[in-house]
Order: sequence, then structure tokens, then C-alpha cells
Amino acid sequence: MMHQYYEQKAEFIAERQKVQDKMIDQTKSGIEQLTVAVLTAKEHQHRYEEQRCELMEDITRRQREFDGMNKRVREDTKKAARICRRIPTQRTVKDMENQLNQIERVIAEEEMRESSHREETVRTYHQVRCHYEEALKSIGSLQRYIMQLNHKMEDCVRQAKVGQLITSVAVRTRILFQSLLSKRGYHGVMKFDHKKKLLMVAAKAEADQNALTGDMEILSKGERSFTTVCFILSLWGALESPFRILDGFDESMDMVNRRVSMAMLLRAAREQCNKQYIFLTPQDLSAHIGAVDVRTHRLHDPDRNQGTLNFDRRGSSHDD
Repeated sequence: MMHQYYEQKAEFIAERQKVQDKMIDQTKSGIEQLTVAVLTAKEHQHRYEEQRCELMEDITRRQREFDGMNKRVREDTKKAARICRRIPTQRTVKDMENQLNQIERVIAEEEMRESSHREETVRTYHQVRCHYEEALKSIGSLQRYIMQLNHKMEDCVRQAKVGQLITSVAVRTRILFQSLLSKRGYHGVMKFDHKKKLLMVAAKAEADQNALTGDMEILSKGERSFTTVCFILSLWGALESPFRILDGFDESMDMVNRRVSMAMLLRAAREQCNKQYIFLTPQDLSAHIGAVDVRTHRLHDPDRNQGTLNFDRRGSSHDD
């Protein structure tokens, strides 16, 4: 029995030794693999570090190029601003160049066709150019007005909404003022300074070669009266009042300005039928008697020989 025990013990020890040797071999093999992996990782790290340095140098070089381009753009922008102001537009440079080339081509053709009337052609060109610039200004104002309306719905801050509303009303009033003046071939501007609470109005006739100024004394009485009517109508478009009254607005107007002014006033009254319009004038209104929506009240002519005022006498009225 003892002999069998020692044999089994020797077999167990031998088997355990084999297992230990196998584990040692596996451990050595794993260490060797890890060593190779560490060396490979170090090589990769070194290579990636070199690539990173190259990329950083490339980034630095490109950043210098970008800064140089920005500086050149700013310098070119300043040079361009000395020639003309910048006009906001969504059109491409190619479209603008095509339009400029087309305009220049038309001018060249007109000069060849009308060489004997060069001065007239040049004057017509400047007028068209002026109208074109005014149209661009109006388009820009309308675009800003549309953008303000779109942003107003998204803005939840009350102060921002108030500011946008003030700006949009000012733009609408200015555009309406210019549109009304254009019906008689006049040009005008209306500038608002909300911080200083100031309003500047300037107007001139189309035939007037002088620049626009805020001095209304250079206009005739009829032109000032017509400009005043356009100014009041543009302000009415921004106000909400149930009663609107004008007194003696056409006393200094000629027949053409008076006819255009009355047409604009009546059209404005008909477009806003929920408001009451009252016009007081010493002029003849027989041309407007008979309209269904116009009610005319005519007072008796004053008695020039009367020595005292007769407060019992009342002016009669008739409706048309």
C-alpha cells in the first residue's frame, strides 16, 4: 500500500510540474506578445506625434494665410467705400456685373444712335440712374421691413418687439411719403431719430436740380401745401384715431396739386371706411358733390355789411 501511495504521489508531483511549466511558458509567451505590442504602440505614438507636428505647422501656415486674406479684404472694402457706399443685396456678383454690362451696352447704343443729342442722353441716363438707385433704396427698405416682420413673430421680449414695431412703422411711413410725392413727380425723404425724438422732412420737385434739404422755404406755397398733405397722409397710415380732420389744406395750391391732393385724401378715406374724415376748405367742392360716400356741408357766405355777430343764425347744410 505504501508503495502504491508513493507512486501516485510521484505521478501527481510530475503532473503538477508539467502544469506549472505550461503556465510559465504561456506567461512568457504573453509577456513577449505584450512587449511586442508596447514597442508597436510606441512606434505608432512616435509616428502620430510627427504627423501631429506636421498638421500643427500646416494649421499655423494656413492661419497666417487666412489672416492675410482677411486683412486684404478689409483694405479692399475701405477702398471701395471711398467710391460708393455699400448697398445690401442678395444678388450675386455675376448678376450685378451682367446688369452693369447690359446698362453700359445700352448706353453705347444710344450714344451711337443719338450722337447729336448727347447732352439729352446723358441727362436721361442720370435720371434713370437716380430712379434706379431710389428703387434699390426702396427695395432695401422693403426687404428690411419684411425681415423685421418675420423676426417680430419669433421675438418674445417686449422691448425688442416695441423697437421692431417703431422701426417698421417708420419705414412704412417713409415709403408711403415717397410714394405719395411721386404722384406729382416730387422726390422727398423722411428721417426719424427715435433717440432724439426728431423728425426731418425734405422734398423737391423733379425739375429742381438742387439737392434735398430740410429747408421747406425754398418750395413754393403750392408745393409746400402738397408736401404737407403727403406728410399728413403718411403719418395717418401709422396712427389709429377714429377722427381725422384737415383745415385749409388747399388754400395755397394750384388746380393740379389741389386735384391730386383731393383724390389722394378721398382714396385714403375710402380705403379706411371705419374712420371719420373731415375736410374744411374755402375752395369749390362742386366736382365732388354727388358721390355716395361724400357728405358736403356748405356754410352761408358771411354778411360783409353786418356790424354785429348774429349768433342765432345757423349755417344750413345739404347731403349728397
